[in-house]
Amino acid sequence: MKKIGLFLLLILMPFAYALKTGVVIDDGAKIYKGCVDINSQDSAYDVLKAFDSQRDELKLTIDGGTLGTPAFLRAVNGKEGGCADNDINNCLKWRGWNFWIADNDNHFTEPPELSPGWGMAISDYKVEAQDVIGINFAITEYNADFSTKSKPEKPDYIKYDGLCNKLKIKEIDIEVDGDNEHIDEQGGEIEVKSGSEIEIEIELKNLYEDIEIEDVYIKAEIEDIDAGEDLTKDTGEEYILPQRDETFRLGFNLPQILEDDEYELLINIFGVDEYNLEYFEELNYDIEVDKESHEIVLDDIEFKKDIGCRQTALITITIANIGENDEEIDITVSESGKIYETDTFFLEESDKTQKYYTLDINEPGNHVIRIEAEYSGKAIYESIIIEKEKCDKKEQNAVSLEQTDEKDHKEEIQLEFTDTRNRNTAQTKTRGSILPYVLLVLFLIGIATALLVIITLSR
Repeated sequence: MKKIGLFLLLILMPFAYALKTGVVIDDGAKIYKGCVDINSQDSAYDVLKAFDSQRDELKLTIDGGTLGTPAFLRAVNGKEGGCADNDINNCLKWRGWNFWIADNDNHFTEPPELSPGWGMAISDYKVEAQDVIGINFAITEYNADFSTKSKPEKPDYIKYDGLCNKLKIKEIDIEVDGDNEHIDEQGGEIEVKSGSEIEIEIELKNLYEDIEIEDVYIKAEIEDIDAGEDLTKDTGEEYILPQRDETFRLGFNLPQILEDDEYELLINIFGVDEYNLEYFEELNYDIEVDKESHEIVLDDIEFKKDIGCRQTALITITIANIGENDEEIDITVSESGKIYETDTFFLEESDKTQKYYTLDINEPGNHVIRIEAEYSGKAIYESIIIEKEKCDKKEQNAVSLEQTDEKDHKEEIQLEFTDTRNRNTAQTKTRGSILPYVLLVLFLIGIATALLVIITLSR
C-alpha cells in the first residue's frame, strides 16, 4: 500500500525541467539585461538571485524569502524606495521597485495578485515557461483612500530571444551527393540513396556585443541506420567572438546496405557564455531512403598497385546489392579484350559479397584492368591500373630458367610417359611371339606322357 501511495505521489508531483528566463532591470540610470538558467516551478525570487550572482556589477537586496516567508526586492545597488512627496504620514506618491512579467513576449504586464490589493511578492510568482522578468524604479500614485490613482510606468520590453538566444543559427545547408536539399532549421525531409554522402554546414552568430561564447560545437546523429546502430559525428569545440560568425561542417558516408525505410537525423548545437549560461538547440530532420528496383554497386576494389616481375595480381572485389530485388550477376575481369576471369553468382537484396580473382600478367608496364558486372539488363564497371615491374637481367634469367625448368619438366614427363608406353608395347609384342613355341612344347610333353602310360600298361 505504501508503494502504491509513493507511486501516486511521484505521478502527481510537478515535473521540473530546465528553463531559461530573461531579466531586465532598469534603475533609471542604467539597464541591466540578460538571461539565467533555472528550473520550472522556480520563483521570480530564484531568477533574481541567479541574476545577482551572475553579475559582479549588480547588487540586489531582497527582504524575506527564507523559511517560506514572502520575498520583496528592497534595493538595487543600494538604491531603495521611499515616499516621493516627502509626506511619510500621508504618502500618496511612492517611488519604489516594481515587478513585471512578460505578456505573450510583447510587453510587460503586472503579475496576477494572489491577494488582490496586496500585490505579489517575487517569491509568489512561479516561472513555468519561457518568460521575461522586469524590474524598474518608478512612482505609483494613490488616492486618499489608498486606491491606485496612477500605475507606475513599465520598463521597455526586450523580447525573450534578444535576452536568452544569443547564439543564433544564421544559415544551414544540407547537401546529399552534392545536391542542396533546400531546408532550414524548421526541419524537413531529406532523400538519400544507399552509400550517399551527406554534408552539413551550419553558420552560427554570437549576438552579444561584448561577450564571447565558448565551447561551441555541433553533434549530428542518424539513428539506427547502420545495421541497427547509430551514426554519430561531431565538430571540434570553437569559440565565437562578439558579433562574429563561425561556420561548422560535418558529414556522413551512409552504408551501402540500407533498408527501404525512414530514419531520424538529430542535430544538436551546444555552447556556453562567460555567465555559464548554456546554449542548446536541437534540429530534427527525416531521412528517407529511395531505392531503385535493380541496382548493384562495386562497393570496394582492393589490389596491389605495383607487383614484382615474378608476381601475379590478386584483386578483391566487394559487390553490394542495393536494389529492391535479388540479382544474378556476371563478372568479367579483362584488359583490352583479353579476359582474365569470368564469374556468375546470385546476390540477394540488401546483401553483399566478396570475390577474389588472380590475374597472370606477363608483360611489364601499366595494365588497365576493367572489372565489369552485368545484371538485369544493366552493366556497371570500374577500371584500375596495375603496374608490373620489369625484370632485371638476373631476375629475367631466373624467370627464363623457371620457364625452361618447367618446359624440361613437362618434356621429362612426356618422355617418361612415352618410354613407359613403349615398354608396355614391347612386352606385349614379346609375349605374343613366344606363345606358339610354348604351346608346341606343351603339346610334345603331352604326347610323350601318353606313350609312357601305354608302354607301362602293355607290360
